Amino acid sequence: MPFDPPKPAAKITADNRQQLLSEYFEHYSKMAKTNPSDLRRKLPRSVFQPFLDEIGAHVAKLAKEIAEGNVDESHGTAVKQFLEQNPVPGQIGKHLTMEMRAYALLVRAVLQWAVGQSLSIDRWVISGNARKFLRTSSPNCIVTGAPFGTDDIELHHPVRDGRPPLPVSKIGHKIADDVFDPQDTVGKLLVSVRRKRSNSWRLIWQGCVLESGEFLDLSEYAVGRSKSAAAAARWFARETELPVEEIRKWIEENELLEPTS
Repeated sequence: MPFDPPKPAAKITADNRQQLLSEYFEHYSKMAKTNPSDLRRKLPRSVFQPFLDEIGAHVAKLAKEIAEGNVDESHGTAVKQFLEQNPVPGQIGKHLTMEMRAYALLVRAVLQWAVGQSLSIDRWVISGNARKFLRTSSPNCIVTGAPFGTDDIELHHPVRDGRPPLPVSKIGHKIADDVFDPQDTVGKLLVSVRRKRSNSWRLIWQGCVLESGEFLDLSEYAVGRSKSAAAAARWFARETELPVEEIRKWIEENELLEPTS
């Protein structure tokens, strides 16, 4: 049954939207100078773990029911029929059970649904192309105050609770992403080392995954992405004297893999 997600209490008019954003940007411009920690507020992933476990348990249960043919809903039947009509070729098929394949399809569907909902949430205040709209709303980077000029803007979310992203420059985004808990000794070390280079957290994370011996599809990037990511991870591991697994874990726990738009 389709669900009805929450929506803004009232539609924001174009004139009111500009006024609201001006006040919003002014607040964060001040925070960038006086209280930088406000630029990046995150809840620990552990807070959401029970909720995520419930989703995982439901998906796993449905995958098992689909494989066993014990689901009456049409979508479950359609998934089973799809898997039967598209068997895995060769010996690999012996290792991938119907339940595992159903689970993989369901997880992918949840991922696509979550991405769609996230994009919808970003349009609660801003409609249309967020980058284009925010560029016209603010000629300067909210964090550094420097004009954008001909440079492309990046989007930074101070809190992922529905409030709109901030238009920032590449430098401003790096500053905002480098806000961390003063008690976090690992974060303090990683941030200080990262300031020596221009590597993004995503590139470092990708390199950590590859250096851990795991497969990672980087075909959407330019040729040489794998080598540059792995080199970045090795450099960070040497400079920090931390294993790539710990660097990867810190990046994931601090949700630093968000795209720039």
